[in-house]
Amino acid sequence: MSTPCFKNIFVQNESGQCIKIAVPVLKTKLHTCGWLLQEAKQKLQEAFPSENYENAVTLQTVNGEYAVDHWLTLPKKSLSVIKDGTVLKLYYKQEDGSTNQFEKVTLDSFIIETKLGYGAFSNVYLGNVNV
Repeated sequence: MSTPCFKNIFVQNESGQCIKIAVPVLKTKLHTCGWLLQEAKQKLQEAFPSENYENAVTLQTVNGEYAVDHWLTLPKKSLSVIKDGTVLKLYYKQEDGSTNQFEKVTLDSFIIETKLGYGAFSNVYLGNVNV
């Protein structure tokens, strides 16, 4: 049985259409997750020019493989853990709705509901956002 020459990674856009990125198997340890994100954004922009991919900050698996999703957030990690045929989608920067970009989140930003637990150096509380 021969080994494949390429690892095929598929990236979906918002409407579910896919593009394919073929990475040579010998280069999967050299190419990084950051490279894959830039390559995906570029190929999606070429295939679907009417859509905007500028706010995409990382890739994630369609089927919710959390370990792989975390790996993809680390731009300097290699593509060696990505399986052939994996289907990914872009994850976009979340807007917080804040009008003041310099507004800091403090303890006063929350209504403390209850204490959940404690540790050697901290306490854990359940809180809601103080609107």
